[in-house]
Parts: sequence; C-alpha cells; structure tokens
Amino acid sequence: MSAQQYAQWRSRIASRQGVEARIGDVQVAGLKRVNPEYLRQVTQTRPGDTVNIARISEDAQRLSALEDLESVSSELKGDPVNPTLEWLPHEKSWDPCFLKVDAGL
Repeated sequence: MSAQQYAQWRSRIASRQGVEARIGDVQVAGLKRVNPEYLRQVTQTRPGDTVNIARISEDAQRLSALEDLESVSSELKGDPVNPTLEWLPHEKSWDPCFLKVDAGL
C-alpha cells in the first residue's frame, strides 16, 4: 500500500462515525469542606450536553481559580455514549478555621 493510499484509508477510519457522546451525569468527588453544589454552579457542562473537551477544560480552569481549591482534574467514565463527568477537586491542605467576611464589592 502506498503512503497516499494509507493516508486515505487512515482518514476514513479516523473520521467521525456519527456517534455523539452526551454527558449522562456530572458528579463531584472527594470534598470535605467545599459544597459540591457550588462547584456545579461555577461550571457550564451539564447532563445532556454533548461532550466538549474545550468546555470541560474551561470549566476546570474556572474551578482551579477558586481560592478553596489547590487543583482540579476530571474523568469521563462509564458508558462511552453517555459518560459520567466526574470532577476530582483537591481542596487546599490548610484547614480554614476562620470566618471570612466580604463586603461584596
């Protein structure tokens, strides 16, 4: 097989096959102090959305910017057609034993 024939064959194999994965559920794992509902509100990816890696990356950046978290990662797991998006945030290692007052400015 020539290089051109291989490239054409590979292009057909790697092309989109008409299956769009949709997020079946969004979960937040491993939190002790931060409210998972708050993290869900910060993100834009919702159950039923088409899997969009760029949007998931933007959500991860928003979560990583929160001062209560050191870092965040995510996994798509379960059914390949309707995977569960699981956020794996890592809370700051110091224990916030204080009351934070904000003037709302």
